[in-house]
Amino acid sequence: MPKTGGRQKGTLNKKTVERLAAELLLPPVKVKTGGRKKGTPNKATAERKALVAVHVIAALGGMTQVEADAMTSRQVMRLIMATGLMAGDLKMAGAAATELMPYENAKLAPATPLPPVEDLATTALALHRLLAEMDSTVGADIPVDPAPAA
Repeated sequence: MPKTGGRQKGTLNKKTVERLAAELLLPPVKVKTGGRKKGTPNKATAERKALVAVHVIAALGGMTQVEADAMTSRQVMRLIMATGLMAGDLKMAGAAATELMPYENAKLAPATPLPPVEDLATTALALHRLLAEMDSTVGADIPVDPAPAA
């Protein structure tokens, strides 16, 4: 006689489904109980940002709005790099230098490959023959003056 009621083979009960959903889909919520609030910079970060702000104000102090609007992107990146260096923020200065590099330093042209050695030897031999021929013809066309010019 077949079994009636109960769970069929291969199915999950409600409790198992809820447990798996809690473990796999929803990470547990952690309640923060103390310490710094999220987004609040630590002391070193706050000091670094304040120092950068001081140097930015010093660099832009005498600049008018028209002058600031006329700055090229290259000038802005140089200003950011210099400000970062003065403030001791090497990460900011390095990032600005990396962005500035294509504008400051041209890429090297690809090197032209040298011809094969056989071609060089053939060319050198042809040049040697041409020079020997020129030497023999130059002396024949010029008359020799026995008396030196005084």
